[in-house]
Amino acid sequence: MTYYHKERPKRWHYNLITAWSEAFYWIFEKYSAVDKVVQHILKQHKKWGSKDRRLFVQVLYDLLRYWNLWTAIAGLEKPRSKKDFFSITLIALKAYYPDVPFPSTLPLFAISEKGIRKRYETLIQQPEYRFGLPSWLLERFQNSYPDTWEALLQALNRMAPVYLRVNTLKASAEEVVCALQQEGIEAKQVEGFEDAVVLLRRANIFKLKIFQKGYFEVQDLASQQVAPLLEVKPGMRVVDACAGAGGKTLHLAALMHNKGEIIALDVDAHRLQQLRLRARRAGAHNIRIRPIHHNKVVKRLYGSADRLLLDVPCSGTGTLKRNPDIKWHLTPQKLGEYQQKQREILQNYAPILKRGGIMLYVTCSLLPEENQQQIQWFLTHFPNFRLQKELLLLPTERDWDGFYIAQLQKT
Repeated sequence: MTYYHKERPKRWHYNLITAWSEAFYWIFEKYSAVDKVVQHILKQHKKWGSKDRRLFVQVLYDLLRYWNLWTAIAGLEKPRSKKDFFSITLIALKAYYPDVPFPSTLPLFAISEKGIRKRYETLIQQPEYRFGLPSWLLERFQNSYPDTWEALLQALNRMAPVYLRVNTLKASAEEVVCALQQEGIEAKQVEGFEDAVVLLRRANIFKLKIFQKGYFEVQDLASQQVAPLLEVKPGMRVVDACAGAGGKTLHLAALMHNKGEIIALDVDAHRLQQLRLRARRAGAHNIRIRPIHHNKVVKRLYGSADRLLLDVPCSGTGTLKRNPDIKWHLTPQKLGEYQQKQREILQNYAPILKRGGIMLYVTCSLLPEENQQQIQWFLTHFPNFRLQKELLLLPTERDWDGFYIAQLQKT
């Protein structure tokens, strides 16, 4: 189900075309994350109205999903200059939106409109272009999901809805929906999920007073399923060993009613600083932040935690609908590096847990080599752990990201 309205452009404007071209240059030549690029471009065009801002984001993501197709049509599979990216942008817009006219002042296309259409219709027959994936990654999906890979990839190519997790330390879902509606923002509570709200139309919600007061956090619906599976209780000692900016950490604090202790660890001190600010806004007072400067930080915690969350670094293949740039930078070598890092984290951090405690291993990946195969390896090397639950949340089940969650108990 689609929860938002797509903008339907009547004609292209030159400033939008150049902005998309600039965005692609930063994503592919400077390796900037798409969400950071969007923020940068929108700051440069403060005079754009809400319609132009939504249109910019929508079209950028639409075109980015099928980047290999546009570069193949243009014959520029390794663009380098800004001129190359401008040419690809024009060709992509003409191929994806053939009926939307261009400004008359644009330079001539490097390939005719008829040539664009002919190459498009030929290339789209090949799965790697039809689903917008590098051939090696397409093969991984086909092997891992032999009966459902097409439906899965179609789901990953849809625009992601904006989900909110209500901060129950400060508000209820009903209060958040009501406050959003008073601001003219269409939203509703997600059926079957007490603390989840979805926007019916995309909007800038970060300047709202209710966000600044900590009434909610932006968090995908699948990600919201993680913290409850840790089965925390007020008064426990919980370690979030790969806390990052702390979306799940804040959820744990709410589930614990601010009672007990949550130790948030990460090797990235900058992201932990973001968590510090978010925790202050959310009114989460039981979070203790500890950057991992050396191994002693982790070893000092051995045998001390009632609960352990390992939301490990991964390929992010379950989040392609909201991070389509990931697939163009991912390589088999990088995937192997993620797998090695995941095993190191399991091996080095599992001893943090007390006997009888519960550990969650979590990825936002859909690849078995980062998920089920890693848990099989772990159980072989750590026989004092028992697998209790194993969940694979697929984007074909609901309009959410793909997640893998394994709940294990130390016996």
